[in-house]
Amino acid sequence: MDQTCQVCIIPSLLHTAGTQLFLSSRKHEFNYVYSKENEILQRITALRKEGLWSLKRLPKLHEAPRHKSHRDYLLEEMQWMATDFVQERRWKITTARRLILSVAHHHEDVILHKERCKKREEKQVRAVAAFTARGIEHFWSTIKQVVDLKLQVELEERRKKALNN
Repeated sequence: MDQTCQVCIIPSLLHTAGTQLFLSSRKHEFNYVYSKENEILQRITALRKEGLWSLKRLPKLHEAPRHKSHRDYLLEEMQWMATDFVQERRWKITTARRLILSVAHHHEDVILHKERCKKREEKQVRAVAAFTARGIEHFWSTIKQVVDLKLQVELEERRKKALNN
């Protein structure tokens, strides 16, 4: 049967005689409960025949609104804390992800900065080497001019000597 019946179990009859209490026999109690169950089942079959009792579950009765108790507030707080923990975990994961990416970008920037510094230093070394090479080239070109002038002077002196002789 879908519908559960509530059976009131009547406590054992108490007999008082002065200070002593006597309980009724268990057989009497069993018979009483059995007869009550039979009455309830008979009433259900009668209601079924009249069409007032269905095998389907009865609709829920709307309870009157009640004031919130400490337990209700506690459950609300627990629910809020659960959602807060989930949100905080998501926030920590996204923050960690952003932090990891920024650290990775920082290290990439450090590597690029080192490469740029190396290129800049190499460029400066080449510029110094080129400046030094131009200075040396200028020195030797002036020396060549001096040597050429000496050679010209010697040639002219030899011509003069050859013409004078």
